[in-house]
Amino acid sequence: MKKNRLKNIFNDIISSLCSLLRIRNVSTRLKIGFVLITVLPVLAVGYFSYMQGSNAIYNKMRHSVSETIDQIGINLGSKLQVIINDATEIAYHDLVQKTLTNYDNLSNYELNKIEDELSDYINKKYIFSNNVAEIIIYTTDLNRINAYGENNFWFMPKTENLELLVERVRDLDGLSLWMPVNSDYEQGLAKKVFGDRESIILIRAVKSLETGNQIGYILMRVDEPIISSVFSDIDIGYGSQIFVLNSDNIVVSSAGDYADVAQPYHEPDILNEINNATNDKSFKCKLGNDSYLATFTKIPQADWYIVALIRFDYLYSESINLLYNIFFIGICFLLFAIFLNYIMSKSIVTPIRQLVHGINSFKNGELDISIDDKHNDEFSELNNSFNEMTTEIKRLIQDIKNQERQKKELEIRALQAQVNPHFLSNVLNTVSYIASIKKEDNIVKLVDSIVNLLNGCMKNDNSHITVEEELSLLKSYITMQEYRLFGRFSVEFNIDSSVLSCLVPRFLLQPILENALIHGIEPSWKKGLIVIKGFKQDDRLYFSITDNGIGMSQEQIDLLLQSDDHNRNFRLHGIGIANTQDRIKLLYGPKYGLEINSVKGVFTTVNICLPFITANKGGA
Repeated sequence: MKKNRLKNIFNDIISSLCSLLRIRNVSTRLKIGFVLITVLPVLAVGYFSYMQGSNAIYNKMRHSVSETIDQIGINLGSKLQVIINDATEIAYHDLVQKTLTNYDNLSNYELNKIEDELSDYINKKYIFSNNVAEIIIYTTDLNRINAYGENNFWFMPKTENLELLVERVRDLDGLSLWMPVNSDYEQGLAKKVFGDRESIILIRAVKSLETGNQIGYILMRVDEPIISSVFSDIDIGYGSQIFVLNSDNIVVSSAGDYADVAQPYHEPDILNEINNATNDKSFKCKLGNDSYLATFTKIPQADWYIVALIRFDYLYSESINLLYNIFFIGICFLLFAIFLNYIMSKSIVTPIRQLVHGINSFKNGELDISIDDKHNDEFSELNNSFNEMTTEIKRLIQDIKNQERQKKELEIRALQAQVNPHFLSNVLNTVSYIASIKKEDNIVKLVDSIVNLLNGCMKNDNSHITVEEELSLLKSYITMQEYRLFGRFSVEFNIDSSVLSCLVPRFLLQPILENALIHGIEPSWKKGLIVIKGFKQDDRLYFSITDNGIGMSQEQIDLLLQSDDHNRNFRLHGIGIANTQDRIKLLYGPKYGLEINSVKGVFTTVNICLPFITANKGGA
């Protein structure tokens, strides 16, 4: 009943409108109808287009600036990482290590000579780079060694500032500390000589390669323009700001005079908003009477943030013009489109359908799809661009595959290069000892073992060798260690003959055996026994190396397999075990690797799982 009543009301309204229109002639009614049908949609489309356009401009600008800031962060992070790597390299240079270790025994003449040698070494390193302005070495007592710098007035931080720096760095356990400073940070005539010189300093502790103890500090000064040059030429609109902020709200670098380097940023709420941000790295903020879009990205190498502030009036400056243009162009082309609608529709729809077909085909995996369009209009350009895009995507896919393969090869080479060759030095000492004291012919046997190992070491590639060849290198190493330890241990081999022709990475077993001897057998009071097994099971190759040394706790085992940084003082040395683990996983994948079982004071067993690969086939 209610439904029929509503229907009757609707019909009455329609009848009334029709009666009202019929007081006009047909021509007028058609004009009114045409205006209502065409102009109102144009007005509605124009308004919503304006709203959508404004939002699109905002989102596009936010996305564009965010990508720009991310790229700046990547570029700046790369520059900082180079400086950090240089600091590490210089800190562990033989000359720096020896100087800091023996500083108290050096004369002034020797110190001057060392400064000259350091300057010569670092000048060669920075011959094509001006990233670093000065490098200074400090002892633990804060005695100064000028290592690198071109001016006669060295960077001289005030005593209290230097002591505070050292105190902060001491707690970082070898990590780098970045800090922005100005001439007020320095003592003496720095303010008069350099004016308002702005710098960023990196300072880190230097540890002894032999003992691991802290023996000094290295300080590197970078001119602030070197940092700001990464982003100073970026234009993100009038009134906008780009600067670098650290986690203490101190300005590190700035592209303009709106933020003072080495001073707190005048709006601390910016840092609070950054710290509270989750996934979205942009937010709206207000500075004074102006509203801004803030975008940031973090630079993990220095705990910095690249911050960009864009004025909202700049973002929406084109919106009003956009609105007028939409209405004007829309109405003009609407009138013209009525006349050309039928003719133009086909010329537009046909190439669109071709493009849609091409996109769908490409989406379904037809990477070789190509649209044949020999015309000379925008759709032809779009179709040609589509063809170029598909070609470029195919090329990029191939490039990515090649890059990933090269990356994997480089990572493997880097890991292989970490294998510690210290045992060769110990062996040569043993040869010298036998030659000078005992003068026996068994030197020949020992030297033959050395030559065998050297031949294996000189093949610096990723090639595999057979298990039989690997065992030959291992036995040469065992021969040398038997002389060094005077028969304190024995080794038993239990290798299945079916695996002798299987292929394994070169020097796979030697680091594990070396750790078993040095950190398992040598600290033990009893005669050592090492059992090496090799066998095939379920299309996999297994090795186990068991020693009756001092053993390890489960906590030590877990830390050993997790990271090199925690393993320095444990029973197995992290370089050998962790490197071998990484090599296996990079070469064969996560299904393969090492497993360690141990009982403290009783034994340690290292199990190795590899794919069964022979020279005649790629794998089982």
